[in-house]
Amino acid sequence: MVLRTRSRGVRECGNNRVIVRRLERGSRVGVRSRPSRAQGRPPLNPREPLAVSTRTTRSAVVVSAAGRIDISTERPWREQVEDACSEETVKRFVVVDLCRVTYLSVGTAPLIVRAHYHCLHRGRLLRVAAPLGPALQTLLVTGVRDLVAVYRDLNSALEPPVRSSW
Repeated sequence: MVLRTRSRGVRECGNNRVIVRRLERGSRVGVRSRPSRAQGRPPLNPREPLAVSTRTTRSAVVVSAAGRIDISTERPWREQVEDACSEETVKRFVVVDLCRVTYLSVGTAPLIVRAHYHCLHRGRLLRVAAPLGPALQTLLVTGVRDLVAVYRDLNSALEPPVRSSW
């Protein structure tokens, strides 16, 4: 497909994003298209709000987040994680649920490490639920995955460790 155009930019066409490049004024320009987003994954929006919630289960305190966690939205999430770690309960685990996080800043790595040591000091274990995606990539790049127990989903993070009868 070849278009005659004088502008340059990105145009949406159905499920495809069309990239138009200008070579010279009034010249013929090649247009290529590629899928705009993977199906099932929400588009990244820099102004997307962060939703943070805390709930308890039989054995854990779960802090769930949905949206982008970066320097401008980190504070409410950090406060919820710190409160869950310092809470005076008999819960064995603190689970940080990152399953619906669309972006996780590398600046959050020290927070997760600090929460891990805070939980160990209180006799609890910190677990992180992070499926394949941007949150897990950040945990891998920063080395947090080597220190903290990371699970593929929330259900596996909430399961007790398997104990052998031997």
